[in-house]
Amino acid sequence: WAATSGMDKEVLTTLDENVRQKESRVRAIWGQLNSRTSLKVDNLAGTIPSSVILEAIQYQPLTRPLQKGDPVELREAIVLLRGAHRDPDAYSKWLAEMEQLDWVESVRTLQYQQEGNSRYAFEIEIREHVE
Repeated sequence: WAATSGMDKEVLTTLDENVRQKESRVRAIWGQLNSRTSLKVDNLAGTIPSSVILEAIQYQPLTRPLQKGDPVELREAIVLLRGAHRDPDAYSKWLAEMEQLDWVESVRTLQYQQEGNSRYAFEIEIREHVE
């Protein structure tokens, strides 16, 4: 019985060490992802003209609302921007500038409508280059 107990302890110790190593790798990966995400969002924020009011930014948004028991599914490599602007020329230049960012594959306007005399609401989808 003592030998079995010793073997069980060895197996548990090995499993525990494997779990710690995997947790460490996951933390490192998340740290890298968070760092890259921050750089991209900061990069994007630097392009926003003063005539644009950004109301929402979603990085890798959910594919559908969360349901209890269902897996979380993300639209990977997607950034959604929602907001409004008052200067169509500046908005067009901004879209062109975003398309030139090294991590951006494409910029697509999902919604665009005039609200009042000089206010335009928009929703934009930015697709990242996938490495």
